[in-house]
Amino acid sequence: MAKCKHKMGVCPLCGHERLLDSKDHLPPDSMYPKELKVTNYIPRLYKKRCCTKCNNETKNNDTLFKVVFGSLAEVHWSDALVDSVGRTIEKGNLSRYLKENTYYEEVEGRLVKGLEVHQAQLDPVFHKMVKAYYHDQYGSIVDDGCFVDTIPKDHIHQVHRNEIEKKWNGLDWVEVNKGSVSYSFMEMDSGQGVYCFIDIFGVYTFWFVVLKKGKK
Repeated sequence: MAKCKHKMGVCPLCGHERLLDSKDHLPPDSMYPKELKVTNYIPRLYKKRCCTKCNNETKNNDTLFKVVFGSLAEVHWSDALVDSVGRTIEKGNLSRYLKENTYYEEVEGRLVKGLEVHQAQLDPVFHKMVKAYYHDQYGSIVDDGCFVDTIPKDHIHQVHRNEIEKKWNGLDWVEVNKGSVSYSFMEMDSGQGVYCFIDIFGVYTFWFVVLKKGKK
């Protein structure tokens, strides 16, 4: 009888004991056209072994993530990605939602398409990325004793802002998928947790925190 190659274990994305029978692309693999794999530019996209539930539960969020950042990505495959975003808006599972929330504005003399999306709609994907990268960085899992939260830059406490700005230039960044995404972690002086910073395609750097429960 053939043995099952999948094993039970603690999923690094949800922290629960489950069958680790799936792999999640973080960021979503839809951000990378097939041509990149054919040319071997990115031979292996980043994937994290996890449970099927974690891999499948953010499909709609993955689509929004692609549309938002695919329209702005500063990478050499931007044209192919923008075309793919257009097809997703026209024919994808969320086509109606995307069309209703799409807007146009003039930027430097050209018409640019945008999408009204709330941070909370992107957070499920971002938080999985933080957990996956945290597992790579520290060899431990963000379990029930911790939680991931997004830091709104405009509302961060000045003490934390000062701490981040003081150490920012000394951060060590880890590249993902040929540097199209990169991340870094910073230990909190208070010992309450760590900051995580994720740069998406040179568009924007998002700030997160992994905190021990009961800490603010």
